[in-house]
Amino acid sequence: MLTEYCDGIHFREHPVFSADPNALRLHFYEDEFEVVNPLGSKKNKHKLCAIYYTVGNVHSRYRSQLKHIHLALLVRYKCVQQCGLDSILQPMLKDLQELTSNGVTVTVNGIDYKIQVAIATISGDYLSAHLIGGFTMSFSTGCIGRQCMATYGDIKEKFSEDQFQLRTSEVHKYHLQSMRENPENSAIYGVRSRCPFEELNYFDTTTAFPPDLMHDFLEGVIPLVLKLVLTKAHRERHITLHELSEEIKKNTYWSK
Repeated sequence: MLTEYCDGIHFREHPVFSADPNALRLHFYEDEFEVVNPLGSKKNKHKLCAIYYTVGNVHSRYRSQLKHIHLALLVRYKCVQQCGLDSILQPMLKDLQELTSNGVTVTVNGIDYKIQVAIATISGDYLSAHLIGGFTMSFSTGCIGRQCMATYGDIKEKFSEDQFQLRTSEVHKYHLQSMRENPENSAIYGVRSRCPFEELNYFDTTTAFPPDLMHDFLEGVIPLVLKLVLTKAHRERHITLHELSEEIKKNTYWSK
């Protein structure tokens, strides 16, 4: 049963965690947001880019609490556009490199324990994940996925994983090399640049960016499927709009 990151194959094959399962696991999350509510041409004037992290070793019941979510980086989004992530992330990458090399020392009952630290995952919406991962940010042409080589046309016809070519570390290195030799290959392979986090010798771009359940399911698949089911149920007279409204009113969630 898959209940958290440690239950998956990526944890068991991770260069750091496979050698030391008790190493501190850092789960990063990137998002952009507006600190005001601008309209029109000013809507991106105060936009910020933030990177947060949680420590995966903390029990899952506590991880969603704000006191266990820490801010790692905060920068104006226009600086990201002007300077690029590589230069902006350098101070943080330097700290992460030092943590990986030296670990942290914790004293318990007079005994010192040296604990390794490594990044487990980096989450974000599709645009953010592709921005950091160095994948193309156009989702209507070429390869649009970061886990596989699916094109926009493929996903309309194919449904199972075995119908797609999955990205691997070796394949990704080949794509980056091909792109450097011929920039036109960027659109073919769906990559723009090397991920800045690959400076960490254990980091694998093809496994470190998991799907974002909130955007993919709660804001993606589930509302769409729910709409189609309710529409068909109403069209075939299994339920009326009045009955649906009454059921919604009975749900205490909507009254809060």
